[in-house]
Amino acid sequence: MRRRDIAPIGPWVLGVLGLIPFFATLAGSVLAASPYDGVSTTLFFAYSAVILSFLGGTRWGFEIGARPEAPNFFTLSAAVIPSLIGAFAMVTQYVAPLVGLGLFAGGFILLWAWDFLSTGGSMRRWPLWYRPLRAVLTLGALIALTGKAYLTLHG
Repeated sequence: MRRRDIAPIGPWVLGVLGLIPFFATLAGSVLAASPYDGVSTTLFFAYSAVILSFLGGTRWGFEIGARPEAPNFFTLSAAVIPSLIGAFAMVTQYVAPLVGLGLFAGGFILLWAWDFLSTGGSMRRWPLWYRPLRAVLTLGALIALTGKAYLTLHG
C-alpha cells in the first residue's frame, strides 16, 4: 500500500521539470550578452507570473471540483489574486525589478502557506502528499527569485 504522504511520481517529475525555466532563464541572464540578457529577464518575469497564476488556478479548480453546486465565493476570489499579483509584478521589471521579485516571492510564500494549511489538521482538504511537493517546489522558486534579485543588485 502506497503512503498517502508521498506524492505519486508524476507530480514530482512535472513539478521538478517546472523549475527548469526558472533556472534556465536565470542562467541566461548570466551567460547571455547584452541585449539578450534582457530577453532572459523578460522570460523569467513572465514565467514567474505564469506559475503564480497556475497556482491560483489550482485553487479555483479544486474549489469547483470539491463543491460544484456551490463553490465558496471567498475561495474563488482569493484564487484570482495570484494572477493579478503576477501581472503587476511582471511589468515592474522595467521600472522596479526588485519590487516585482518581492511580489513574486510574497505570492509564492502566501500560496504555500495557504496550501500548507489546506493539507493538514482540521482544515485538511487536499491530499497529504501535496504539502511536501509544494514545499520543495516553492523553495526552488524562491531560490531562483533570490538569485535573480542578486543579479539585479550586482549585475
